[in-house]
Amino acid sequence: MKQHHSRFYLIITILLLLFVLIGFSRTFYLRPFFEQPERWQLDQLPSVYVIHGIVLTAWFMLLVLQSALINLRKVSIHRKLGFAMAFLAVLVVFTGVQVVLDSTPRSVRMGLLDPESISEMRGQSFPLFLDLLSLVVFTGAIAIALVFRKNPVLHRTSVLTGSFAFMVVALARATAFVFPSSGLGLLVALFFLLPILLVVHDWIKFKRFPKYAFIGLMVLLLMVVFAFAIPQTDWGYRFFINYLSGLI
Repeated sequence: MKQHHSRFYLIITILLLLFVLIGFSRTFYLRPFFEQPERWQLDQLPSVYVIHGIVLTAWFMLLVLQSALINLRKVSIHRKLGFAMAFLAVLVVFTGVQVVLDSTPRSVRMGLLDPESISEMRGQSFPLFLDLLSLVVFTGAIAIALVFRKNPVLHRTSVLTGSFAFMVVALARATAFVFPSSGLGLLVALFFLLPILLVVHDWIKFKRFPKYAFIGLMVLLLMVVFAFAIPQTDWGYRFFINYLSGLI
């Protein structure tokens, strides 16, 4: 494992944690210090949202720690902490499903969405499918990382790919906070920047095509494409409306 790791992966995990901390600073970590729109009702944030935020923060903090342990050659500690990471991954998915399925009905209840507006509903269906697909990618990637934990390259790439999948919301909020006038282009560029850098780095470091990093990049690309495409289909939109009608 030692020969396959470099400080680049530690830097990647630190950047992921920073994106999360910056992205959710105003609406989660530092909410008391920022004026919140009354219609968001963020002072009444459901407990599952709080738990999910804490669990996901712990995931990215442990991700940095795990990478640092490998750089310090503390492989035995890294492996023991792997059990905690596996437990956290289960909590991330369990709480994530509840948050995702409640997000749109909560927006309707708060008056942020008009259920009678087809355009608003179609617009909201994209983040729903993106969040659901992110959970699917995360679950699959972490499962692969656990099964192939003795393959350091596949293990590391799978963990990073699963973590990359959660970056869309964090980056959207981070760019809106730091660059309020930025458009969708900056968000897309930042989301794919780290996976592309991972491909380039591994290609140069190992002097061969990095198939695992490339597959991870393609999975993330397909995740975004499908999240855009599914709501445009009749069956995708019907699924969204049927799911929504049963919860509001």
